Amino acid sequence: MSEQQDKILVVDDDARLRSLLQRFLEEAGYTVKAVGDAEQMDRALSRELYSLMVLDLMLPDGDGEDLLPFLHKPGGVSTPVVVFSAKDLSRETAESIQAVLVKSRTSNKELLNVICSVIEASRAEKING
Repeated sequence: MSEQQDKILVVDDDARLRSLLQRFLEEAGYTVKAVGDAEQMDRALSRELYSLMVLDLMLPDGDGEDLLPFLHKPGGVSTPVVVFSAKDLSRETAESIQAVLVKSRTSNKELLNVICSVIEASRAEKING
């Protein structure tokens, strides 16, 4: 389902859910790094490029929504973001990201389908310029 180089960064403060997402996505063929807060997210993004980030908006050291503008680098490589959270997102912010999924209303299959679609769209965009 994925290409070997596809790496996903999972950012969620819930250690149990982080572990479940990591295992689920690795079983689907992705390489996954899972972190629990914004500081760890910043470190991970400074060290590696990711095909996609799955981001919870409620983090212990900041609101994930406030972090979104910093993830888009003008003229540089931006990481596509799928928000996977219990918190609602403002309309303006939702327009700047690839997908918003509510944890309590999203199946594993739906999450995987969205992740695959966003990665494929990002890959096509890079190829087509």
